[in-house]
Amino acid sequence: MPSNMNFRRMRHILLSLLTVCAVIVCVFAFFSRQWKTISLFEKTVSLNPGWDMVNPGPTSPEGTVAVERSFSLLELQSANGGTTLFFRTVNMRVVVRVNGNYLYSYGFLDKSYVGSECGSALHFVRLAHFYPGDNFTVNIEFSPAFQPKENGFFKHGRQTLITPEIYFGSKAACMQKYIGGCIVPALISFIIIMLGCLYLLLTGTFWFVQKQYTRNFCYWGVFSIIVGIGFFLESGFADLLIPHVFINYFASTLILAILPDLFLMYVRTSKLVASYTKMGTFFIWQSIANAFMVCVCAFIPSLPFSYVRDYIIITHAVYLFFVIAIILNDCAVRGRMPNLPSALIILTSVALLIDFTLYLFPPYRVDLFTFSRFFMLAYLILRTVEVISDFYSTQILSAREDMYRTVVVRDSLTNVMTRSAFWRFQKDFFAKNKTINNRFTLVLCEIANLRNINDKEGFEEGDEVLKTVSQILRLHFVQENVYRLNGSCFGVVLIDIPYDVVTRNVEEIEKTMADYNSTQDFGTIQLAITVGMFNTVQDKSFDAFLSKMHQRLTEQSRSLLEKIK
Repeated sequence: MPSNMNFRRMRHILLSLLTVCAVIVCVFAFFSRQWKTISLFEKTVSLNPGWDMVNPGPTSPEGTVAVERSFSLLELQSANGGTTLFFRTVNMRVVVRVNGNYLYSYGFLDKSYVGSECGSALHFVRLAHFYPGDNFTVNIEFSPAFQPKENGFFKHGRQTLITPEIYFGSKAACMQKYIGGCIVPALISFIIIMLGCLYLLLTGTFWFVQKQYTRNFCYWGVFSIIVGIGFFLESGFADLLIPHVFINYFASTLILAILPDLFLMYVRTSKLVASYTKMGTFFIWQSIANAFMVCVCAFIPSLPFSYVRDYIIITHAVYLFFVIAIILNDCAVRGRMPNLPSALIILTSVALLIDFTLYLFPPYRVDLFTFSRFFMLAYLILRTVEVISDFYSTQILSAREDMYRTVVVRDSLTNVMTRSAFWRFQKDFFAKNKTINNRFTLVLCEIANLRNINDKEGFEEGDEVLKTVSQILRLHFVQENVYRLNGSCFGVVLIDIPYDVVTRNVEEIEKTMADYNSTQDFGTIQLAITVGMFNTVQDKSFDAFLSKMHQRLTEQSRSLLEKIK
């Protein structure tokens, strides 16, 4: 099993290749003409009963279903002036004849570079413009989309056809009727896509404002957008935007194939379910393999693409059983009922299984996500609230942790590092560096008369003295190298700095201190300073070195105090 880093890198490479393959298929589908039409496009409303089943023509393909109806001019005029037939098919070829004369054809034209089937398609056929007489008869033949070659391996006997609902009427009324029927699924899909865009917007905002990459937001944003696009492609509304091409059918199948990988990888970041198991890893790689198979099978003309889609749906159903099982097992191990997000995952999985069952068994397939859209929307809304809440909770905890860490490692009065930070630094330095002779230089600085200042001028003035000394030390040394070791003593740690450079800085500090004292009325600040360089020959340990430095500093402080007296 590869490491997590190699696992992610390999997965990213495969997903990049998959994207390239999907684009190639879509380009070939765009230039395919087999599923184009040669008729005028219009939209319509419900047709009154009156269609009869008739025998298809002698040259019609095997499995063809034919319907027929006679219209009168008076009947057409009473339908709001509308004379357009409208119906929606799924994987069907269509031929429309009026009074025995050919009028409309779908699925028999030219060569198709990818796909042996088209998926769902809308058909709009004008009548009165071509046959304005008193009476005429309309005959419509529906044939299986996949026509196997002679002695071919695949047969279309399983693909039983039934006649779709047929409408006619005015264009405005038809558009309103059709959009009204698919507006709810499309609206739910659009809301899910907007949730994904919200995630990505938050990801970009935190990146530009705080330079912080919120991986959880990015992952769930991509997942929500892909889920929303998959739902939209099956809503019926997408047929208005992508009419009569293989792209819609292919894209929805590809999304269905890749969703297990996206879900299992993304919930791993939120620790929502225990997805990092052997079975979880299996479904991740199987999902990617299935997606590549969808792309490859699109270029095989002898293979019905609906068979590929059925296989993807069946493997997706097995994966859903796995998701339900791991959630229930996790709840059983912990001895508690599923929480709300886990319960919604279970309900969404069950709804998907119901939709898949209804899609696979009836002969006329329309919407793949009839029930599961609502549950998925509820789940993603809940996850949005939870992810944002968890993020801000994490931000608050992180801010508190930074505050506590600052209190521990940085002195609040002088804004230099604390004694605990000094010991942590020297411990890490000596642990990581074997050669330390003449590398570690320590400057100790003590305000010898701080107690006298506190007694005579007050503690507020003493605090100002501490701030002044710390500012002078930070002026001549890097701020992160200055430590406050106790009430009146400061230390400066220098690594790989020549000794003569350090002594020059100390002389400049003493000069700065003298200039400052000359401007003060309450008295001078007596600053004792000593410099030492650690050497393993002279110093047995760092503690011995530090003790020697403190002893020298104490002697200097006493000498200064005696001069004051």
